Amino acid sequence: MRIELEAVLDVVVKRPQSYSLVPLVGHGAPFALGKQGQFRIRSGDQDVTEEVRQAHPGGVEEFDQLIAKATHDLDRASLRGPTDAEVPRPPSVAMIRTP
Repeated sequence: MRIELEAVLDVVVKRPQSYSLVPLVGHGAPFALGKQGQFRIRSGDQDVTEEVRQAHPGGVEEFDQLIAKATHDLDRASLRGPTDAEVPRPPSVAMIRTP
């Protein structure tokens, strides 16, 4: 993983030496907040993710792809934030002037 500053500098000027590679700690937005960020399937207090994965009609590979896509979509939505239409607006208050 290259740091963002290095990527910008490479576009503007050619440097003789680049920074060293930085190992990837985790993937996705939750790692920035110290969270693991995995989808889990629960039944009551029990984690049944592995059982559902094994029993998925499309197979384990399809289940893993669905979870990977859902994780990616959630990360992108978290980074994007809400659209203007999705932001709740406070109720309008009429200004009343008294004489």
